[in-house]
Amino acid sequence: MFSKLLLALSLIATLLHFSSCIGAIAVSSSQKQQTVTFQLPNEKSKLYINDSLYGQGTSLEIKVPKRFDTQLRVETEGYRTIHGVLPLYKRASKRGLAWLDIPVTMGLTWTFIKSIDSRNINLGLIMGGITGLAVMLPIDLSMTKKNANAFKYPSSQNFKKPYPNLQKQKEQKDVAINYVGFEVPKEKNTFKFTQAKKYFKNPEKTEKEAKNTPSSTGKLEGESSKLSDFLNEELLRGGFIDSINRNLLKSKTNGIYLEGRITEIEQVLVNNVLSDYTIVLVGGVRTTVPIFRGYFYYKFNCKWTVKDAYDETKKEFVIKSNSDLFAIKDSAAQDSFVSKSLENASLNNLYQLFENQEFKELLKIENINGNANTIVQNINRPAQKPQSFEDAMQACATILVEKNKEKGHGSGFFISTDGYLITNYHVVAKMDKIMVKTNDGKTHSAKVLRFDFENDLALLKIEATSPFAFEIPNDKNYKIGIDAFTIGTPSYESLGQTLSKGILSGVRTSEAGNEVLQTDVSVNPGNSGGPLLNKEFQLIGVVNSKLMGRGVEGIAFGSAAKDLLKQLNLAY
Repeated sequence: MFSKLLLALSLIATLLHFSSCIGAIAVSSSQKQQTVTFQLPNEKSKLYINDSLYGQGTSLEIKVPKRFDTQLRVETEGYRTIHGVLPLYKRASKRGLAWLDIPVTMGLTWTFIKSIDSRNINLGLIMGGITGLAVMLPIDLSMTKKNANAFKYPSSQNFKKPYPNLQKQKEQKDVAINYVGFEVPKEKNTFKFTQAKKYFKNPEKTEKEAKNTPSSTGKLEGESSKLSDFLNEELLRGGFIDSINRNLLKSKTNGIYLEGRITEIEQVLVNNVLSDYTIVLVGGVRTTVPIFRGYFYYKFNCKWTVKDAYDETKKEFVIKSNSDLFAIKDSAAQDSFVSKSLENASLNNLYQLFENQEFKELLKIENINGNANTIVQNINRPAQKPQSFEDAMQACATILVEKNKEKGHGSGFFISTDGYLITNYHVVAKMDKIMVKTNDGKTHSAKVLRFDFENDLALLKIEATSPFAFEIPNDKNYKIGIDAFTIGTPSYESLGQTLSKGILSGVRTSEAGNEVLQTDVSVNPGNSGGPLLNKEFQLIGVVNSKLMGRGVEGIAFGSAAKDLLKQLNLAY
């Protein structure tokens, strides 16, 4: 009676097991699907699964093909794109049928042993149990581990909390990113490894408990122009960057510039299935390494430095952020996934910076025309004004500067014969040392008495005299098309007192409402702060910038001299 019952149970287990095996084999020719409910932000929200559009609306029931690398993307007009994964980690019921290997092998082995020698039937049970447990079960479990149909998705996914896109408000400043790079020491470049089944039950706890391991990539350093371009595109879409007049006559007061330095990075790997291997060459030796299939995200620490138009640091912020979850189909070819995740992590970090209350205060626009120079500075009229270009050269000077032991220079000119000069503020801003080299080759220590931040002007004073000086005009003394000249120190200090000629190409209006002179006079680095003259050797402007770029030539700008007295609050 016992033998018949055991044989019947063994046959039933065998049939169920074969059914499970046939189901596993069928996967190779057909991919099963599972219905999943998706809750999206609004009726215009679009759901993409592995880059294919699957539907639009607030609630969607979709049959999703079972894959270990199902990537989700939700796009909603006016809101940030949401990335996510549909994790395939829950065991399906048929996966448990692999355990039938034990009674199957026990029954078959017992029957076989009984037919040979009925006295050793207990040995058949023992041998069958050992074979099923030690051999057949691991083989079947390994097969189902590779089989997506042995797992199932969560029944629903909720994407109801979108975040609005960055959008510049009327009362906010322009923002641009000048630099993004990595400054990650090797001990701050790490990763964590977790299992999907445990992670998706309690992500925060699982990640916290996971061991932090140093990354094999070690120290990370260097600029990432790809990330800075990516983030600037986001600022451009949000209106923080003027795509038409970018940096052209823009307000220096109401623009801020960001530098981002990633100082700590951690990759969290959520393993779903470790089923295959690949061969790689390590030191010339063929080595077998496992292929990771699952999900991952990055955690960032980024130090943001907020600077003004003159590269002066206004504030620093350390922002922590995570990327969204991304799926990896094959760790042997994961570069594109890593790139997307790094971009997403940096974007999330930028958004969190914009949510910082102190940063929001820095974003508020300021009064462009507010003059910080509230007290009038009286100066003497020039005792002698230039009557030739040789005289004009004696009224000009080279401004030598030093900051953190790095040297530079600009140009300047006297507006009185008793030692008052004008140059650009960006030439002398926050410098450790300022010297004025006059036409006779002598150098003198200089002080910054006042400056106009918005119009890039600075008033200097040296304890020396000049044989000639330019008088600041009260009225307009120029018109488009006249010959224009500048005297300065282009590129190298040894080229001091270089005379260049062109024409006055146009008269523009800056964002602050001031007249700006456009000229095709040759202007190079080092000419900043030099005088712009007419053929009567009269001061008409102050050189301060030029457009640079491939195919761009002969477009330079200068502040109109007729506004200098007002802008620096000077009086003769």
